[in-house]
Amino acid sequence: MNTRAPARLLLVVALPGLLLAGCGGGAEREEPTSYVLTDLQGGTAAPGTVVVPESTPTSPTKRRTRAPKGAPSSGVTGADLVDRVASAAGTVDSVRVMIGNGTPPPDIEADVSYADGEEYDATVLGIAGQPDVLFRRVGDAFYAGTDEGLAEVDPADPRIESAAGGIVPAFLAWSPLLDLRAALAGATDVVETEPGDVDGAATAYRFTLDLAELPRPSLIVPDQVDGPADVTLRLDADDLPVQLVLTFDAGGTGVTGDVASTVVLGYSAWGTPVDIAAP
Repeated sequence: MNTRAPARLLLVVALPGLLLAGCGGGAEREEPTSYVLTDLQGGTAAPGTVVVPESTPTSPTKRRTRAPKGAPSSGVTGADLVDRVASAAGTVDSVRVMIGNGTPPPDIEADVSYADGEEYDATVLGIAGQPDVLFRRVGDAFYAGTDEGLAEVDPADPRIESAAGGIVPAFLAWSPLLDLRAALAGATDVVETEPGDVDGAATAYRFTLDLAELPRPSLIVPDQVDGPADVTLRLDADDLPVQLVLTFDAGGTGVTGDVASTVVLGYSAWGTPVDIAAP
C-alpha cells in the first residue's frame, strides 16, 4: 500500500439503512445518497461517545419483544451463550468479521485483533465506480482513506458528527466483540434449532433481541431503529460464532419502508494471525 496520505479523503455518507439494513436483492448494489470529500484535519469539538445500554433498558417507547415461533424455550439463556462464546473466543485472539445483508459481497469486512485491546483493519466495499473506503484502528490511533493512502483522523474534529463525517463516528466507536456480547447477553426466549446449510456451523440458536440492547452508534442497525429483532446465532464445533443474523421491522423509520430488514454478521478465521500496523 502507498502510505502517502492523500490531501483529501473520500468518506461515505450513510446510505438509507446505514448501508447494512437492506432486505436482500440482486447483485447490483444500491447507490449511496451522496459522497462527501473532506480533509478531516484538525478540529476542536469532541464527538459523542458510544452509548452502551444497560442490561434492562427502561425506555417507555420501546416495542415489546416476542418469542420465536414454533418452539418452546430451550432453557438456554443469553448469559449461557455469552459464557460459551467468551470461553471459546478466549482461546484465540483474532477474527475476520463481515457485515452485510446476506447477498455477496458484504458491505463491510474487517480483520480484527484483540490480543491487546481491539484493533482492526476494515474495508467498506465500494459501489461500482467508487473506491473502497478503508478504516483502521491501531492502538489509540484511527485512520481513514482509500487504497491510495490513509491519514490519521482527529477524534475531536467537529466535522465528524456532521454530514461530512459519514459513518466515521460508528467506526470510531466500533467494538466487534462488544456488539457480539451485547447481542447475546440480550437474548430472550432462546430456542435451539438446526444450523442449516452454513459452512462450519455445528449448532444454532434462535432468540429475540430488543435492539435497544445494542451499543450506538452502530454498524449493525440504523440508530433510529428500535424494537424487537429475531436473531439466529450459528456456532462451530468449538462454540466460536460463525454467523449472527438479525431480522427486524424498519417500518416507519424512513430506512427501508414497511418491510423486514436483515443484517448478517459473518465470523471466520478465528485465531488466524493478522498484522494491523500504522500506515
